[in-house]
Amino acid sequence: MPLVRDDGIARFVRNILVGLQQIDHENQYFLFSRAHFALPFESPRWKKQIHRGVPFRLSYASLRTRGRVPALDVFWATGHTFPLGLPAATRKIFTVYDLVWKVCPETMQRENLREFKRFVAKAIAVADKIVTISESTRRGLLDAFKLDPANVRVLYPAPESLFSPLDKGDAAKYIADKYGVSSNYICTVGTIEPRKNIPRLVKAIKLLRDRGGFSHQLLIAGPPGWNCAGIYDCVSQVALTELEVRFLGRVPDEDLRALYAGAALFVYPSIYEGFGIPLVEAMASGAPVVASNAPAIPEVVSDSAVLFSAHSPEDIAEAIRAVLNDAELRRQMVEKGFDRARAFCWEVTAQRMLTVLEEHSRADRHRGELVTLLNLMR
Repeated sequence: MPLVRDDGIARFVRNILVGLQQIDHENQYFLFSRAHFALPFESPRWKKQIHRGVPFRLSYASLRTRGRVPALDVFWATGHTFPLGLPAATRKIFTVYDLVWKVCPETMQRENLREFKRFVAKAIAVADKIVTISESTRRGLLDAFKLDPANVRVLYPAPESLFSPLDKGDAAKYIADKYGVSSNYICTVGTIEPRKNIPRLVKAIKLLRDRGGFSHQLLIAGPPGWNCAGIYDCVSQVALTELEVRFLGRVPDEDLRALYAGAALFVYPSIYEGFGIPLVEAMASGAPVVASNAPAIPEVVSDSAVLFSAHSPEDIAEAIRAVLNDAELRRQMVEKGFDRARAFCWEVTAQRMLTVLEEHSRADRHRGELVTLLNLMR
């Protein structure tokens, strides 16, 4: 699953695996995937196996038969289930990226919701350790499942090194020329799906337009997701045009950096996040951030952003207006954003993941003898 699509989960897993290869020179790793993923392996201790057409929830015995995998010390599930029949001696580490299926089930496709309800709670119950991506999600897990706090660890995502400042004018001109949009813009980034709350953001833009003095174009970057048709329609429904709101579709990373850097501000109206990687990408790229006060977001941005209620177009509009009308506030937000983005580091996250893996290796092994990780990807 994670390394096939270029979404937040894919970035999280990919960067941890890259980090583990750089810092761990002793242990062996086995990765299994149902589709090809582009990740280089420079060490013979790292092995990947691609098996197309295998069932979603295959058995551990099938994994060993298909891939000649030795007995495992540790199995790290990066998806939302474990394979059937893992031996009792194999320690199980499970990843929880968010609790959307419990907190905001109405924002999920019905089939996916059923799958999460069926498998995730069971995986949480049998896991020896759970890793998650924010303290907010960790607290939600502890409350919902009555877990031992010592068994739930936070591994923060981070911005990739690509995301760094550019000259704002040059970046805005590049985006304007390439995408045929205004160089005077604000932007948001994310999959076009109900949880990202785009219709309320568009209504906020309508409020700002109607009151006068707002000349920015809203640029919305991200691929189509579940139940997105009505979201695209929301612009015409409030009598706005592409001159005021423009959907850009999926934007490649090299352009995404410029999109953040050239923006007058980055706005993130999400109803719920497990973390919200665009927030740290935007801060690292030098964009002032206004965002909702939904779960995990205040934790990620700390004091570097202006927050608003995700459920109030009026509140969203006021936050945007206040930041755009105060140049000194924007300058301070950008500086604080740089500092906050630097607090998240993939090297630190990979080291913490290695600590979790080694804590659950066989007590009787010699260091470097096995600690085998098998990473299951859909």
